[in-house]
Amino acid sequence: MSAMLPAFRAELVRTRRTVGVWLILAGLAICGLQAVSWATVATRDLRRWDQLLDWQTGYVTGMAGPLAALVAALAVRREKAARSGGTLWRAVPPRYPRASRIGVIALQLLGLDAAVVLPMAAVGAVAGLGQPPIARVLLLVLTAWAGTLPLVVVSLVLAERLGMFVAVAIGVAWQVAGTLEAESAQWWLLPFTWSVRPALPLLRIHANGVAAAPGDPVLTMSPGVPPLLAAGLFVVLLLGTFLLPSSEPRVRRRRPVRNVVRPAPAVERLTPTAAAPGRRHSVLAAAISFRRTALIWAVPAVIGCLLAVFVLWNGGYVRGLFGLLIIPGASCVSACLVAATQAPALRTVLIRASAARWCGSMGLMLMALWLPIVVATGLLSGGGYGLRMVIVGAFLGIGLLAVNLWLAFRFGIAASVGTTVVATVISVIFGASGMEATSLWLLGPWSWGYSALRDPGRIAVAVTASIAVTAVTVPLWIRASKRLGRQ
Repeated sequence: MSAMLPAFRAELVRTRRTVGVWLILAGLAICGLQAVSWATVATRDLRRWDQLLDWQTGYVTGMAGPLAALVAALAVRREKAARSGGTLWRAVPPRYPRASRIGVIALQLLGLDAAVVLPMAAVGAVAGLGQPPIARVLLLVLTAWAGTLPLVVVSLVLAERLGMFVAVAIGVAWQVAGTLEAESAQWWLLPFTWSVRPALPLLRIHANGVAAAPGDPVLTMSPGVPPLLAAGLFVVLLLGTFLLPSSEPRVRRRRPVRNVVRPAPAVERLTPTAAAPGRRHSVLAAAISFRRTALIWAVPAVIGCLLAVFVLWNGGYVRGLFGLLIIPGASCVSACLVAATQAPALRTVLIRASAARWCGSMGLMLMALWLPIVVATGLLSGGGYGLRMVIVGAFLGIGLLAVNLWLAFRFGIAASVGTTVVATVISVIFGASGMEATSLWLLGPWSWGYSALRDPGRIAVAVTASIAVTAVTVPLWIRASKRLGRQ
């Protein structure tokens, strides 16, 4: 314990001015989006506490897991970028920094959950809904927080060994599996359900967001058992991390070498020279730089996934998968991969090419990889939706890609991933539910690849908005690239 306290204090110092500090503001922003969404659709019949708290469904069933995995993965990414703050050169066992890091992340997530849920009590009181259900709100915070603690440990270890993208992908899969299996009879054997299941009786809903009718079994579920199981598993996993070696190679101190031959006093000073002139094949250079990334292999993988869905189900599921998940997910992942692989060399690259030329080459390569996926989706959509899917998918995908490129290069990969997770969940609520048939579909732009297929008018709106967003964000991306190249 005496060794843990200094490690914990050191971790608190490390987290200053990092993404984790801004989690409370991000939680308040999510809560504000939920409150505005409720106020937008609330009628006389919907202005009750149950309907207001129902908007927490998107966070509990769609955002909590991926955001927890993202925070853990970013902490690992920060340490790798800073080379662990010099602790690799010191006699510090890796178990202490890792355990303290997990503890600080847990506290940050508690602040995030509180910021998302607690202000809803004030919103309802100001809206005149009566006495706030304080006990339900507090229990919702604690259950949502405790349920994600095991995922924090899993994500941190995965990020150390396999990288940030694998950890976040596992977090998304954890969340989806937990939502689908939250009401199963074997929930007690499935740790990924322990964050979703206790929220159902508190929100009085089913896992799919539908309100529970009086007498439904979901209302009799215990909200206390799953968090206790999650806390127990968290302790076991935390103790297990003490046995794991560090993922970074330990640097050994070497004895000073004596009798070193010194160089001659007259050494010719090297002066930097300008890069040799030559023809600038920027598009070809961009294509070559993509060789060792996952972008090339992702195209056949996504097309194969769409084909499997078409064979197992039908074209309607293809449209849903592509419009609700692949368009926002692929645009985010592509932008983050470009930022992660290209940004370190950007300062050197911009010596021979302008930022606009480099961004144009990258954009052309990304569009060349995106269009085969769009065409394959159009061929598999069926039902007369093929051409509509190609048009909307192409323009919306490029627009979201431009947004994510700007976010990733200007504010970091965390901004792109976090924005995509939150915006996609909110958009699915407006674009893949009963509200899709009304004008409220406009409030879910990340799901326009599905909700805008209804008629040509919606397609025109989606295409026009996508072109406008692309025209605004591409110059911002170029400026962010130029700024990053000067650092």
